[in-house]
Amino acid sequence: MKKAKKENIKSFNLALYFGLLVLLIIIISISFKTIDIIRKSEFDSKNRFTVAVLNDKNVDLISVNPSRGEQTGIRVENAGSLNAIDNYSIPVDVFVESESDFSSESKSVFLKMLLNKRNLESSLNVLDLFKLSIFSFGVDNENFKFQKIDLEEENEFDSISANEFTDETISRDKVNIQVTNSTETSGLGNKIAKTITNLGGNVVLVNSSKDEIGESVIYYQEESYTVKKLSRVLNIKAEKHETSSIADIIIVLGKDQEE
Repeated sequence: MKKAKKENIKSFNLALYFGLLVLLIIIISISFKTIDIIRKSEFDSKNRFTVAVLNDKNVDLISVNPSRGEQTGIRVENAGSLNAIDNYSIPVDVFVESESDFSSESKSVFLKMLLNKRNLESSLNVLDLFKLSIFSFGVDNENFKFQKIDLEEENEFDSISANEFTDETISRDKVNIQVTNSTETSGLGNKIAKTITNLGGNVVLVNSSKDEIGESVIYYQEESYTVKKLSRVLNIKAEKHETSSIADIIIVLGKDQEE
């Protein structure tokens, strides 16, 4: 009798230890998943952040400015693709593709995207959409702007792009930026320079190089928010490199920027 009781206690202890082990593995797995989500989060809740949402018919540009508590929605009707607005040098942090129509006319656009996360193609994760949804919920009606744009009205679009996408942190950094076009595509340097200017960057020189390169690179002397932002918006890797240039940051454009 005592032997059977001891065996039952032993079996119970083994089951308990096994259950605790499984629970520990689950906790560790969730912890690593949470850390990974936080690490990959792109919206810092402090600085200007712009999202371009593309569906079959329209492009919606949604820009939030946490420092001023502002949100702007610009719908480019009948654009059909991001290429249609590419020439306007809009500094976009993240692109979203979806078959659903998430109109920037509503402040709750990010909440709708969060609830339909599975139908999105984007690097925005759940944490990003949650933080953006919370921010949008707190935006006062007078700080929310929406406008529809016709691409045929080029001057109107240019005036909007020059005012609605400035990152105030980059403007305050006052970092001198040089853009070097190392491709055969004429005007590419000026196009990228315009993107940087729309973002609030200080471009002091745009030039060309006869030496073509395949992969673009950003050279910087000191790490800064501006470097990180330019790397994300332009999708160009950044490398620390001492230079004798008048610029603090040198962006060398390669063939990968021609696409």
